[in-house]
Amino acid sequence: MLLQVPFIQQEKSSAKLERPKRLYEEAVEEARKHGDERVIALSRIEQGRTAEAVAAADRGMKSAHNLVIVAQLDYVYARAGMKAKAQTILSGLEAQVKQRYVCGFNLASLYVGLGRRETAYAWLEKAYRDRSD
Repeated sequence: MLLQVPFIQQEKSSAKLERPKRLYEEAVEEARKHGDERVIALSRIEQGRTAEAVAAADRGMKSAHNLVIVAQLDYVYARAGMKAKAQTILSGLEAQVKQRYVCGFNLASLYVGLGRRETAYAWLEKAYRDRSD
């Protein structure tokens, strides 16, 4: 069972900021019940809790066999500033793309995390073309 992470636009009012914080905490609580380190890692990186995010990503990578999950966990490394590690994993993902389908959105997100926006746009375009028929 894949749990969803609440990616929420930050709002300026402090009262409105409490809801996103609560949603991330709820996502983490639920993820812990199911052993979903991906959701914990993604939630924590969005909260700015980098050390916890990286620890969860490390745990998640040990059992990740799905390329989407690998890409999402690698996004955590990129956002955490671990660019060399993220790039190494990304290179492996790019090699896999030649052999099997990898969601372009997830690769685009990973490129955004690495600060490579133009490449991210190219992957979004490819994902759109691949699924637009």
